[in-house]
Amino acid sequence: MLVDIAVIMVTHNTLHPECLSSVGRALRKTSLSTKFILVDNASRDFDPVVEVMRHIPDGRVIRRNINAGFGSSSNRGAK
Repeated sequence: MLVDIAVIMVTHNTLHPECLSSVGRALRKTSLSTKFILVDNASRDFDPVVEVMRHIPDGRVIRRNINAGFGSSSNRGAK
């Protein structure tokens, strides 16, 4: 399904506490169709699923078993 705005975020072991809440607020304010995808590169310091569901309940999390790097993970999120 095509959307008007797609946000793809890549993480590894850290995420600014305000980041997801800020993105969630922005996505809720628009009348355009949106999609949020977080690609996590094998984080051990936080649970990306819990954090995304807390702030963007309809967001999607893709968990990778290795730190595949920003470019590879961005491409994975865009698929």
